[in-house]
Amino acid sequence: RLAVPEGKCTFNITHSGSMGAILVLQHPQSSALPVGVDLERHRSVRASAISRRHFLPDECVALKVSASEGRAAETQAFFEMWTKKEAWLKACGTGLGGGLSTINC
Repeated sequence: RLAVPEGKCTFNITHSGSMGAILVLQHPQSSALPVGVDLERHRSVRASAISRRHFLPDECVALKVSASEGRAAETQAFFEMWTKKEAWLKACGTGLGGGLSTINC
């Protein structure tokens, strides 16, 4: 439970598998700024196919370069881009519905 004066704090929560995180930002002024946080458990995904659908063209190129360095590098790059995008969209209040392909990481 958060014990701060109303309107003086914003927070966001994320979880994936057995991991979780909470981001809390307390504001000294009266208006609170939005925050977003995301994490993903690294797992086997079809990074190339997912990125073609949800990432911008230059991000797909960067992911392809990472893939040439091996599967682990591709997975790392994919989840770094994904979590940055999702955290931003959560801060904007839209979540994934806000469009992963509208943000360039």
